[in-house]
Amino acid sequence: MSRRRPKTKRRAIQSSPPVSVEPQPGAFPRPGRTPAILGAFSIAYCLLAALNSVLTFDDLWFVEHFAELLDREGPWQTLLTLWLSLDLGGMEYRLYGLSKILHFGLWLLFGTHAWAYAVVIAASQLATGYGIFIMLRRMRFDSTQCAVAASIWVLSPFAVTSCFHYFSYEIFPYQLTVACALVLQLVPRWSRDVARWL
Repeated sequence: MSRRRPKTKRRAIQSSPPVSVEPQPGAFPRPGRTPAILGAFSIAYCLLAALNSVLTFDDLWFVEHFAELLDREGPWQTLLTLWLSLDLGGMEYRLYGLSKILHFGLWLLFGTHAWAYAVVIAASQLATGYGIFIMLRRMRFDSTQCAVAASIWVLSPFAVTSCFHYFSYEIFPYQLTVACALVLQLVPRWSRDVARWL
């Protein structure tokens, strides 16, 4: 005969109440501090670029060239000359008319103030870094990976120059590529919205 085991009373397992951990004052980082930190960094980034600015290389020639063209041909003919690269004397054919148009527009606004060109370059670098972050987040990359990729672009010495002419035809096209990618990412959403509206 099998012996029955004596019944033992089971004790109920008592769970301890959840402990809430409060953040210590001054803990870093907090979500609310991120915009302030990015804003301070952006201001410091632009100020550093402005303090380190100087007209150099081709910019020295272009500021005089723009003034000569404007006096000789007037504003509209100057735009056409720069767009079609007619100022190269027919000896060269280059595809950076938009680069010179952008440079000419800034020259009309700022003249020979080197700090203004440097701030435009720095601000566009920051905007492109933010665009890279948004583009990768839309592709479902981790936020840390996106931040590292954006930081590499913003802080890369290869993407920073104080010569606006070099920037406008070597770096600006990549910035336009990022902008186009951001727009193309919205096309499926726009198409769905249009299909619903129709």
